[in-house]
Amino acid sequence: MSFTKNLQKNINKVTDGYFANWTPDMPVSVGDFGLISGYRFTKEGSIKKYIDNNSIDIESIRSETAKLEKKVGLKISKGTSASGSVSSGKIGFSLKFDDDGSFLYSLKDITNNQLKQRREAFEAIGRGILAGRIKWKDEYVFVTEVKQAAKALIIVADSANADMEIECEVDDIIDLNLAEAVGKISYIKNSERVMQYEIEQNTAIFFRAVAFSSNAPDGKPTSLSIVMKKLQEWFPDGLPKPEAIYLREYTEEGITSFSTTFSLPNEKEITLCQKLVDIVSFFDKNEDENLNDQEIIVEQIQIGQKQMYG
Repeated sequence: MSFTKNLQKNINKVTDGYFANWTPDMPVSVGDFGLISGYRFTKEGSIKKYIDNNSIDIESIRSETAKLEKKVGLKISKGTSASGSVSSGKIGFSLKFDDDGSFLYSLKDITNNQLKQRREAFEAIGRGILAGRIKWKDEYVFVTEVKQAAKALIIVADSANADMEIECEVDDIIDLNLAEAVGKISYIKNSERVMQYEIEQNTAIFFRAVAFSSNAPDGKPTSLSIVMKKLQEWFPDGLPKPEAIYLREYTEEGITSFSTTFSLPNEKEITLCQKLVDIVSFFDKNEDENLNDQEIIVEQIQIGQKQMYG
């Protein structure tokens, strides 16, 4: 099994619906669209290229430090190193990863970027799709939210029974956040089965996305490609321009499901549906994969000073 699959399942569970931007050096921003393949998002474009930037208003909210540790499968023992002691500000860690996809994410100075007005954004995208300005594939997803970190230490095991030892200098041993030690970490024992990233600039760590579908003229759910064929039958001389397509109704259910109903120049209506990508649909987008794997249980995660258990 791909360790990335386990990583995404673990991350999605402990972050309440986000997915890991893997690898962390891959750029991803709110407004990007692309494919889910190999258990990761691959950008194919940005809707900002096709529509008025005023339709995509992004708000950025800063939040405190977050620590995510998948405790089942990851054992951490703190101790003094051979060359220093805890009192001197130097501390050593021995990490053992029992399962592939186990991870340690330690983040600092998180910024949450998201659509400020979903209605305006989905209206602009829908008009662009129905007018043929945006060539939308059925497999595409649209990134609606991105969490960035100014500093981060990310360690992921790509196979089971991997271990490593690190040593770092820290200012606050009592309330330790390894992200603050980025740039001052020594890898005493570095396993080839463990990947680590030290991040010192704003980097996209997690994301959320929605997938598009449609209610066909008969009201039944269908793919956008079928709807576009119907539009071409209705308008054989050319699809209507975006300004000739009007939003008649917009509805949303929390942050998981949205719909935009448009009126066309021929007085017919088309409803586009945007649904948050969950773990099932995320895996469905990867060929020959399923969810028959053993469930991963999260023992504890910590976000800021809050403890959450699952």
